[in-house]
Amino acid sequence: MSAFAEPELDVDDIQGHVLIGFGVGFQEVVGVRLRSDRLDAARTALRPWVEKVTTSRVAERSRRLRRVARRAGLMKAGRPTLMVAVSLSTHGLERLGAGVGPDDPLFREGAAASAAALGDDVDEHGRPLGWVVGDQPATTPDIFIVLGSEEEEIVRAGADALERDLSDSVEVVYRERGARLPGDTEHFGFADGISQPGVRGTIEGTRFFTERAYPEDDPLALTHARPGQPLVWPGQFVFGYPTQRIDDPAPGPAIGAGDPLLEHGSVLVFRRLKQDVAGFQKGMKRLADEFAAQGLAVTESVAAAWCVGRWPDGTPVSLSPAGPDPAISGDSMRRNGFQFLRPLPPATLHDHDGVAIGFPGAIADPHGFSCPFFAHVRKVNPRDHPVDQGSTGIALRSQMLRRGVPYGPHWPGHEDGADRGLLFMAYQTSIGSQFHRLMSLWVNNTSAPLGDGIDPLLGAPSEGGRPLRRRMNPSTSFKVRLPGRWITTTGAGYFFAPGIRALRRLIAS
Repeated sequence: MSAFAEPELDVDDIQGHVLIGFGVGFQEVVGVRLRSDRLDAARTALRPWVEKVTTSRVAERSRRLRRVARRAGLMKAGRPTLMVAVSLSTHGLERLGAGVGPDDPLFREGAAASAAALGDDVDEHGRPLGWVVGDQPATTPDIFIVLGSEEEEIVRAGADALERDLSDSVEVVYRERGARLPGDTEHFGFADGISQPGVRGTIEGTRFFTERAYPEDDPLALTHARPGQPLVWPGQFVFGYPTQRIDDPAPGPAIGAGDPLLEHGSVLVFRRLKQDVAGFQKGMKRLADEFAAQGLAVTESVAAAWCVGRWPDGTPVSLSPAGPDPAISGDSMRRNGFQFLRPLPPATLHDHDGVAIGFPGAIADPHGFSCPFFAHVRKVNPRDHPVDQGSTGIALRSQMLRRGVPYGPHWPGHEDGADRGLLFMAYQTSIGSQFHRLMSLWVNNTSAPLGDGIDPLLGAPSEGGRPLRRRMNPSTSFKVRLPGRWITTTGAGYFFAPGIRALRRLIAS
């Protein structure tokens, strides 16, 4: 049992894409602008789609069925269906008479206003450059719809049907399909989606929403669901529930409780991130050469692993600095089972079926001698390491629920001119304290959260290249500059995903 009374989550009202994600092979996003002279028609056309919105109960059941299917060696978990999520921009909320939405200045200003602060390419007036969606009011969706299925044809047909149903009342300003890549990697070839926070809470008070691998008598059971997965109070992701305190594991105050619009809703940050795979590979070769020029002989694959913080198969560099280790990457408990400041002790854990499994423990890397402080996984999630702004609670309060999916063709091994990248989606209750803090104060900050450089992947390029410092031991370190940019923002939006009952009221009014 938990040391704290965890709230019962309304899994029939919270959208499934928020708390669980769809976990399917294909997702398609459709962004529409409402026509001011056809609002009633838009409501009528949207009502059937609002009724199709996937609940967290359905998403959680689908996740359990997928696990059962995988254990049975099956490719699919039953008959594929269409999953749906709906969110609205502040302009969309206003159009439908709901006010401006969450009391979040960044949400209300919109994603384009954040571009300069986040290091995106902008013109002399601070307007985003090269965006295909969200750069100006005319290209910013009022309503953002995510469709998902294990079958690409189901997603395609669903998006086509959505367009047909709404064609007389909206303008489609954006539509794009994403798909899982082989091995659940992203386009640079690294395993993705490994680390997610565990959401505290119960389903009808009978079982934890996030399954607990640690036995009740293990001290880490108070704060972690499994090795490397801290438990976070649900108010960090969904309005109306307790939030995370900075220096106390007890629940903090709820925000949005009792507000008929906010309760059970969440704020979605969407970013269309274009990836230059050929440029990344050239950059890693150049980085290896920079180190070699100072007497540190490494390959470009090692340089890339240092930048990411993992080997391509998902093995954490902090646990296996010499190279990938299938024994770690192939073990769901071990590939994310690590901390940076303190080692994790051995433990007897329980898998999803309650079967006891041994966890051998994990070494720490407090000085960054194995996993550099500039590594992407360390910049965006310092785990148990105190950061520039204080204790580890800051890191927990900065976490989001990521639901991204790659778009574009799989990298063929040579430059083909194709547009490929990531449809980044993440849910939270405060853009400023979560997504924006992570990007502006950590990713793009040379000295934060732990110093030694700007994030090599997401960080904005600086004059002369990103400064990086590689510590090898207490007396030896190497400083280099890494020029180039391989991830470029080409679209963005901030949206509010209401609880399903609130969404129904909004569309019906």
